[in-house]
Amino acid sequence: MKTINQSTQMQSSTIIMDRQLILLFGMPRSGTTWIGKIFDSHPSVIYRHEPDSWKRMVAIPVISNSDEYEKYCRDITDYIEGLDTISLQPVVAKLPVFSKKTVGSIRYGFFRINVLLSMLLSRLFSKVKLPVISLVTPGKVKLMSMAWKSIESLGRLGVILKCNKRIKAIHIIRHPCGYISSVLSGESGGKFVCNTATSEDYAFFDELLKSPISKKYGLSIEKLENMQAIERLSWRWVLINEHAMSNTESERVFVLKYEDLCKKPVDVTKKMFEFTGLEWNEQTEKFLSNSTSKQSDAYYSVYKDPVKSSEKWKSKLESDEINAIRKIISGTIPGQLYEKDF
Repeated sequence: MKTINQSTQMQSSTIIMDRQLILLFGMPRSGTTWIGKIFDSHPSVIYRHEPDSWKRMVAIPVISNSDEYEKYCRDITDYIEGLDTISLQPVVAKLPVFSKKTVGSIRYGFFRINVLLSMLLSRLFSKVKLPVISLVTPGKVKLMSMAWKSIESLGRLGVILKCNKRIKAIHIIRHPCGYISSVLSGESGGKFVCNTATSEDYAFFDELLKSPISKKYGLSIEKLENMQAIERLSWRWVLINEHAMSNTESERVFVLKYEDLCKKPVDVTKKMFEFTGLEWNEQTEKFLSNSTSKQSDAYYSVYKDPVKSSEKWKSKLESDEINAIRKIISGTIPGQLYEKDF
């Protein structure tokens, strides 16, 4: 049994784990799924797709300040260690799936059958969840890097990084007009589970207002309520991205403009892999070729013309809407990335 002093010492120190963890964090509708599958295509990476959307991190606020990281380290470490044990198909085997360097053809074939059966049962019987076996055996999984893709925890990025020195992160940012246009399109098409419009999610705005960043801009719930939906979404983009950028160390975070990846998929992926210590490989190169040469109109598809997809907002938003977005993001830290891209 740990003594109180031992427990306190464990919580107050930065925890160093043996394996490397790569965080792929961004806002929804920012290209995170495609980027997640790019990392999943690496033969030396175990991938977890939005585990925090299924297994909630209830002990860590969605907007956390990095200077308070010590009180969250134990919970964060426990959560990370539990990523290996998750068996939900949407988390451990979102299609497409890829072979890994330690996996033989027989096990990989059985894994694919397991995944397809799990998906079929879920569609036929919504309450039936067939567990998916681990593609990589427990004895070898610890020897591989893990990539965790999230649209829930960008506001936690700073505290997670401070609690684990082995972590590197890709902070994914999409042009605010692209993000807003895609959110509005998804809501009008009924693509989201939540019935509350993103621009009217005042519970989340209330959390955002706890960040020192909101005080910098003099925001309040009352002011937000009196804004148009486009304006609220613009501030949502500013606040969560600036909070993440202000709470992290630049040498451990690769700030990725989604549009840069769309224009030069191979070159930018090589830079991300170099940053995270991953070697270039044929499987990733093949996936990039396939995912950018095929076209699917499915809302969540990773197969589409990336440049066309990233610039769709130019024909979807009205000029007054674009001007309203530009006015809000101008002069902000994340907005500086896009000052010349309107």
